[in-house]
Amino acid sequence: MYQLITTPGRFKLKIPTVLASEEDTSSAIVSRSPEWMISIDALCKGTVEGFLEYTYLFGWFSESNHYIDGDVTGAMFSSGSIRNSGLIFIIPNGEHGPKIEQQLYSGKLVEKLIIVRLGWTEDANEILQQITFGGVRFVRYQQNVQYIVVHAQITTKENDIQVFKQKDGSAEGHKISSAEYDSNKLKMS
Repeated sequence: MYQLITTPGRFKLKIPTVLASEEDTSSAIVSRSPEWMISIDALCKGTVEGFLEYTYLFGWFSESNHYIDGDVTGAMFSSGSIRNSGLIFIIPNGEHGPKIEQQLYSGKLVEKLIIVRLGWTEDANEILQQITFGGVRFVRYQQNVQYIVVHAQITTKENDIQVFKQKDGSAEGHKISSAEYDSNKLKMS
């Protein structure tokens, strides 16, 4: 069950999270395997086997769009560009917090930020979806007792989804889309 939280600050946005509701006394929904995890260069540490450079991801939001000038039923004009809203993610309050703050204060780019969706299959965590953001710059850091909300700008995004056969559930391959927002390049495979 997911809870919607509203991000603090001037950008109000409701994000579904795995955080417990106010009526619930636990801090997060816990299972054998977390559903979502995040890796930020070498800033995170974890305890999930095979994902020691990841931390739990309570919620996240990112929107891609394609700006089109003119008649949407006709040809796309060359001024049309791909854009991204940026990335907002919610992680536990922990030792990675000060490291993220230092990245924000220094203005240094994070080379790679990876979000994974995990599934528990055959007694192991398997990546069902991996979203890789590149050229990431942190622009806002918000902290409360339970979690940290980080806002970031991104330069590239690759979305890789593991596809399974309907008939027997075996792996069929990957569907991948990628975008380079700074050069307006798209790729699908």
